[in-house]
Amino acid sequence: MPDPFFEGADDYETGLPTLRTARLQLRPLTPADDPQIVDVFSDERSLETWFRPPLASVDQARAYRDTLQEGFGRRSLFIWGVFPTEEADGTLAGIGILTRWSPVHRRIDLGYYFASHYWGRGYATETARGLVDFSFGSLGCHRVEAEVVPGNDASVRVLERAGFVREALLKERLWGDDAPQDSMLFRLLRTESQTAAAS
Repeated sequence: MPDPFFEGADDYETGLPTLRTARLQLRPLTPADDPQIVDVFSDERSLETWFRPPLASVDQARAYRDTLQEGFGRRSLFIWGVFPTEEADGTLAGIGILTRWSPVHRRIDLGYYFASHYWGRGYATETARGLVDFSFGSLGCHRVEAEVVPGNDASVRVLERAGFVREALLKERLWGDDAPQDSMLFRLLRTESQTAAAS
């Protein structure tokens, strides 16, 4: 059972809801998706900023999904598979992530990951906007945060197009490539999102 500390957790006892944007469907990953999960998480270009080893088998994909489900059970991790609706074959393009949800402080962290052959299509920005809407709407958040490794200019552009503002440089915040890595912190407040939508 979810920790009662997480207000509203009972809203998700049946699982994550499916989200839809103009060109995307965001839905929970299922066992049928395991082969595609391997494909997405064996993309070397994409994994350069993900700081995790590639998935090499369906068994590893299944274990990864189990980890996601455990995180969701604690309401500490919400992950959707992102499927472009303009592709009839239901191909998995990447994932959208919400984590570190704090209902007390009305804050959550946002992330995304896409296979490199889906870069440049605007899917990451569309995913970010969909997750922001869910965070401010269904989860009642006031603040959404995102971190980017310096040098990942494409991800910076994604966040800026989604309305995020760069707030700080966090020294040696992450660990990757056997060394500490800096992180840029971006934020979007509910009031800023409303202002951007109005303009």
